Amino acid sequence: MPIEILGTAELSELLAKEAPAAAHRYLLKVAAPAADVVIQAAQETVPVRYGVLQAGIRRWTHWTSGDGGSQLEIDIGPSHRQYWGLFLEFGTKEQFDGQRNPTKRRRARKMYHHGGTPARHWFLRAWEGCKDKVLDTFASGAKEMVERLRARQGAL
Repeated sequence: MPIEILGTAELSELLAKEAPAAAHRYLLKVAAPAADVVIQAAQETVPVRYGVLQAGIRRWTHWTSGDGGSQLEIDIGPSHRQYWGLFLEFGTKEQFDGQRNPTKRRRARKMYHHGGTPARHWFLRAWEGCKDKVLDTFASGAKEMVERLRARQGAL
C-alpha cells in the first residue's frame, strides 16, 4: 500500500534545482532510515523457526517517471529466496492430491493432504505498529535535508 506524503513542496523545489542524480541521492538519504524502521519492526514480528525469514527481510528501491517527474518507490518484504513469508502473511488454502489415473501405467503419486496455513499477518502488524514512527522519521529527515539544501544553495 503506497504512502503519499503531502506538504513537501519546499523539498521538491530545492531538489529540482539539483542535478537529477544528486536529487535522487538526497532523497534516498531521507527515505532509507524510514524504510529501516519498517524492516526492524517486521523482523520483530516475523514468525521465527530458524531465523532465515527474519534475516531475509530487506528493501528494494526504484525510480518511476510520473506526471510531476520521477518518484521514489521502496518495496519492503522478504527476499525472493524466502518466498514462504508471503504464505505466512496471507495464508494458504487447503490442498489435497489424491487423484490417480488408472489408465496410465506409471507409479501413482503419493496422496497427501495439507490443511492449509492460516494467515498470520505478521507484516501488517509490524506496519500498524510502526507507521507513525516511519512518518516521523521521514519528516525529520526531510526537514534536515531542506535546511542543508537551503544553506548549500544560499552559499552558492
